[in-house]
Formats: sequence, structure tokens, C-alpha cells
Amino acid sequence: MTETTYALIEVALIELNSGTVRNMREALAQLGVRNVHVHSSTVGLAGAIGEQSPDLVIVDVDAPALEGFKVIQRLRCDPSLPNPFVCIIATAEQPTAALLHKVDNSGADALLVKPFARKQLVDMVHGLIAGRKPFGVSSDYIGPDRRKHPREDASVPTLNAPNTLRAKATGHLEPQRGPRPHRQRRGVAERAQGPE
Repeated sequence: MTETTYALIEVALIELNSGTVRNMREALAQLGVRNVHVHSSTVGLAGAIGEQSPDLVIVDVDAPALEGFKVIQRLRCDPSLPNPFVCIIATAEQPTAALLHKVDNSGADALLVKPFARKQLVDMVHGLIAGRKPFGVSSDYIGPDRRKHPREDASVPTLNAPNTLRAKATGHLEPQRGPRPHRQRRGVAERAQGPE
């Protein structure tokens, strides 16, 4: 098994509740994560994330002021941001069926229900390092493949997305390069429209 080290991992934590922030920081510190950047507002968030280039983003999707789903969509789709494949954990309290559907369609890798035990967050991070679902890229979605049983003849191809979280944790600092989904999305949309 590959030895893991978490000291180089960059985490962006988008959360309003100071108790939740403290609990997450402590869980990440137990892993050895030293670089946690806390954001309690979306003002300047894109610029900060562009500069920090996090390997993991943890975002509250409950707080209306944080607009968590818009943040996830921007992380996945904004060509000015450096890593559309960043690992994303959405967080929510008492998720409803409608919220679970939105999380599933947002492009997030996982949902962490608050309040949570630190071990749950640690296990999620370990899971994202050990292996992620292949990504689906279409004209309206970029994120982990949502299909429970993908068909071999599926029209939406999947790809093994670069995983900087895994690359840094395992010491492989040069993560594999993959296609930029923004380019692939345009190609998918253009093919769907047909020739002019």
C-alpha cells in the first residue's frame, strides 16, 4: 500500500458555523492537513480559490448566504478556475429528498450530513484518495458519474478525472493530465446541435 502524507494538501472550507469549522479543522489536523483556508462568504471566493488551487473543497449547501450549489457549479464549469476536477464534499443538516437530488446533480463527490463525527469526515477524505467515481461530462453536467449501472453503449462517456488530493497524499505531485471538461462540454454540445 502507498504511504500517505497530508501536509501538502490544500483545503478550502466554505462554512458559516464556527463550531462546524472547528470540528472540521480538528478532523483534518488529525490527518496531518496543515493548509485549511476558511471562507465565510462568497465575496472574492473565486479569486481566492483560483490562487489557492485547493485539492479538496468542503462547502455548506444549506446556508443561503453561501449559495453552495452555485459555488459547486462554478468550481466545475468556470474555465478561469484551475481545477474543475477538485474533490468536493457538500455538507447539509437534515437533508430532504429534494436536497439530496440537488447534491446528486451538483457535481459534488459526496455529502456529509451535519452534525458529524470527525471519523466520518476522515473516512470521506480517505475514500476520495483511495478512488473516485469516474466523471461524466455532458453539456449540462460535470462531476462523478451519477448512474447506478452505466451501460456499455452509454452516450455520455466517462473519464478518470485527475485527483490532486490523491496525488499529494500519495507523494505523486505530478497528477495525470486529463482533458479540460470545458472544451469537452463545448464539443458535446456542438455534436448534439449537429452541423450548421
